[in-house]
Amino acid sequence: MANYSGSTSYGTTLLRASGTASVQYSADESLIYVASRDGKIDVFSTATGTLLTTWNVATALAGMSLSTDGSFLLAVDPGKAGCAHTHSSAVSPRGK
Repeated sequence: MANYSGSTSYGTTLLRASGTASVQYSADESLIYVASRDGKIDVFSTATGTLLTTWNVATALAGMSLSTDGSFLLAVDPGKAGCAHTHSSAVSPRGK
């Protein structure tokens, strides 16, 4: 169990200042997926904060969900009723 008495420090990295619609971590917490209201999904490394790739999915996004095994990502477009975008073959920017 972690010691929360103040002896542990945590770093923070600013990934996006505004426009974020949804954030998901990969199951192993090595990647952060950030869906933005401008229709893009950015994938960052949690270890370095580096932007690994950007997917242009739609004109707008309202949210997303990542499968527990990381093989499937669902993003919802708020401007199109019933419209969802999926990524299954390229969810990992490292090809895994």
